[in-house]
Amino acid sequence: WFADLAMDCHRSGIGVLDRLAGLYRRHGLWVSTQKALVRPGDEGLAEIAAAMEALRDSLPATLGGVVVEGTTDYRDGAEVRPRWLGAQALVEFHLEGGGRVLARPSGTEPKLKIYVDLMGAIDVGDDLDAAEAVLLEQADAIADDLARFLGFE
Repeated sequence: WFADLAMDCHRSGIGVLDRLAGLYRRHGLWVSTQKALVRPGDEGLAEIAAAMEALRDSLPATLGGVVVEGTTDYRDGAEVRPRWLGAQALVEFHLEGGGRVLARPSGTEPKLKIYVDLMGAIDVGDDLDAAEAVLLEQADAIADDLARFLGFE
């Protein structure tokens, strides 16, 4: 498939990275990051469980300066989660601009995991590496902000 794509790009007079940049301009540049907060022992497991439970009572209005437009708590609400996904300790924050943050305890280790997915607009002539670095920095700030909100930093 990739060889066919490269051949098609060559025939069109563009490189594969130019084609990718065009997709970014059309659909947005997406980045993802993850933060794992390790809390060893039984005390750590209790701290993680308490942090997840605290999200039932108090939610941040913003994360890293980005407005939280809504949340989905996958421990409840069978009507809003996919049919194949049973109830589980997972909270999704819907960010302004289409990004999201997921918080959940690890299923195998004593850690709380925070995942951030962000999208940014790219214009013709923008430096893709620089735009990606800015988005990743923002995603890391969002993850750090949620960790602070939960009392982990």
